[in-house]
Amino acid sequence: MEDKRIIAPEKIIVGFQLRNLPGTKTNLLGPDRYNSEFPGEIVSYDYSKKDADRETLFTDFDSPDFYKLGFATFKDKGKLRKENSWTKWCWAPIGQKEFDNVPLAGFGIAEVTKRSSEWFGSGRNMWEVWDPRGFRLEITSDNLMALLENCNVIDGTFSEPMIWAWSGATMALVSTNSELYKTTLDNTARITRKVSSTDVKTGNRVRLKNGEEGIYMGKFHTYLMGEKYRNRKYEYFWKTNLLHYIKRDRNPEYTHLGDYDFI
Repeated sequence: MEDKRIIAPEKIIVGFQLRNLPGTKTNLLGPDRYNSEFPGEIVSYDYSKKDADRETLFTDFDSPDFYKLGFATFKDKGKLRKENSWTKWCWAPIGQKEFDNVPLAGFGIAEVTKRSSEWFGSGRNMWEVWDPRGFRLEITSDNLMALLENCNVIDGTFSEPMIWAWSGATMALVSTNSELYKTTLDNTARITRKVSSTDVKTGNRVRLKNGEEGIYMGKFHTYLMGEKYRNRKYEYFWKTNLLHYIKRDRNPEYTHLGDYDFI
């Protein structure tokens, strides 16, 4: 499997929600609630009590009746990936934790969950896996199938050490004995390496941080032609900013680098 975008950040940041374990009768309501006497806090909701007494403030975040479901992200150029979604999803009273993203043994399959198909939800199945540091994270079915092809599973626990990685916006668990792990390390080293544009000469073969390859054509202005209609049709030209251009392998045309960098 080849994925030129997949990378493994040095550290991951995990926020949490609490989920009921089987047999638990107490339900929890997240902090984003209206008309609550505990605004911004996590509330325990007990259906066996009368309406006036059903809601109580919940602070036992390590209760054996619940498990922590995580949402992991990382810092990209000093800013959290998917920061708005991550902040809205996490229950702030539980806090967040930062972990070194290094290979660890002890990951295991917990259960399958189905995303809601309402309100623009995907409706797809996701798999919750245990992280040995005490929480669960979700992976896709494709990711799980790839792990099962490369790993031994004993009583639901993977035998091989693993690491967290991202391909675009999708998080994946990667086994250290897979080809994908080697690709992940290569990609991570590639995007963290910085080459100055002054070191690249016209005609050099280059690879960009997005994985594209091509021939560096230099830095220059281009002139573009357009058409306007008012009382009559006429043509006009304008000059672009001074930009770096490459001739891509996968599509033989000139492309300016935009937000991408040399590697």
